[in-house]
Parts: sequence; structure tokens; C-alpha cells
Amino acid sequence: MNAEDRIAIADIVARYADAVNASDAVAWGATWAQECTWELGPDRVLHGRDEVVGFWQAAMASFE
Repeated sequence: MNAEDRIAIADIVARYADAVNASDAVAWGATWAQECTWELGPDRVLHGRDEVVGFWQAAMASFE
């Protein structure tokens, strides 16, 4: 892996973590591809940014 790839990965990880800490669904969703897939287990697979972000918002609602 080259330095540019490492920097790009570090950037998206930082943006992801910042968005989680801020409970910012728009910023968090922007770290996912529009046509993404999130496999949470064999019986729970989410498709597309809208579905992923909707699930995340519901999950985050239980935290203060």
C-alpha cells in the first residue's frame, strides 16, 4: 500500500469517527458509498447508503 492510500484511509477513518462522536448522520453517511453493502451478520445485510444510515440513526438513538 502506498502513502496516498494510507492517507486516504486515515482520512476516512477520522471522518467516520468524528461523525459518530458528533452523532452527525449526514457526515457519517458520507463515508459510505451510495451503493454500499453492510453485512451485520448472516441474517442482517443492509444495501444502499439510505438503508445503512437509517439503521445507524435508529441504533444511535439509544445513546445519550
